[in-house]
Amino acid sequence: MRLVIICEGDTEEQVLKKFLEPFSLPEPEGFGNNIELINTKGVGKLKNQFKKLAELELQNTDTYVLCLLDLYGAPYTYSNDVHQSDDPTHAKYMACKSIMESVIHAEFNERFFAFPVVHELETWILADIVSVKSYFQVSELTRYPAPESIENPAQELKTLLSRHRNREYKKWRDGRNLFDLIDANRVYDDNCPHFIALIDQLLALQGQEKDLEKIIPPLPQKVQLQMKLQAVRDKLGAVKTDDELNRLIDEETEIIQQIENSD
Repeated sequence: MRLVIICEGDTEEQVLKKFLEPFSLPEPEGFGNNIELINTKGVGKLKNQFKKLAELELQNTDTYVLCLLDLYGAPYTYSNDVHQSDDPTHAKYMACKSIMESVIHAEFNERFFAFPVVHELETWILADIVSVKSYFQVSELTRYPAPESIENPAQELKTLLSRHRNREYKKWRDGRNLFDLIDANRVYDDNCPHFIALIDQLLALQGQEKDLEKIIPPLPQKVQLQMKLQAVRDKLGAVKTDDELNRLIDEETEIIQQIENSD
């Protein structure tokens, strides 16, 4: 088996393979060392290129594709139901994930997975407080009880570095150095449910099944339908045949009826 990770930046390209190694099981059941990174050099390019890149890789039937991007600054718009939900962060995560996965061709969608990082890659750094204290050379630093609740973790690291090391945080330098220190198992054991879902999905692909809904509960039905409707409308802009147009219009009408019936 082979895993291809599509990411948005240089730091991700440099650190993700090593960071995720503890959850890559030996071949032939697992990915082993068969993990490759594709760096799109920016989130805008990722949005425009991930479908083509993923479907090209998925031509190989032993390949799985994982697309990672920061939820903070993700290039998608969300419905009012998402913004007004009881847990807007989780709703945005699910909406972003749904939008990205819906555009992949049906023959590949069981081997493609989008995982928005809540909220940024630096969230995982903050979840390993042991390594953060070591890097900042401080003995006392309060553990973050819910790292994924920090909306701008990179800014939090900037504040910590300025306070304790009297210099500015640079992702290309400090982010990479911190990822050399942090332990993915400690992040997994912390209160980062979306990271846990990512890892459990990777393990499930390698034969270790998990009940992901116990960790990441599904969104309310109406929100799911709103997301599905948005995905259909996005597809309407790229229709190439009358048959496809009529099919999407029928699907749109059916979803609207379902939304009205759910009120």
